[in-house]
Amino acid sequence: MCHVCLNFDFASQTYSWIGCDVCSHQCHAICSAQKNIIKPRQSLKGPAGTIEMEFNRLCCGHASEMFGFIKDVFKSCAEQWCMETLIKELE
Repeated sequence: MCHVCLNFDFASQTYSWIGCDVCSHQCHAICSAQKNIIKPRQSLKGPAGTIEMEFNRLCCGHASEMFGFIKDVFKSCAEQWCMETLIKELE
């Protein structure tokens, strides 16, 4: 269940859900962006001055850089996506 909108869907192997690697709570990526839970921040892992999108979990206060999450989903799921799904995910 999304902890922002309190709705659930069965989307899997997609970027539409994001979760915290500390508390395991999940929410829709769109809900997170609308509520400013995903926002640009100074990168902690990249070169100085680099801006990274960061997911800030409200329940536990943990912040995660989004690039690693997106890269992992893409590596594990993209081969199974049809062209329509790939285009939708890239949007």
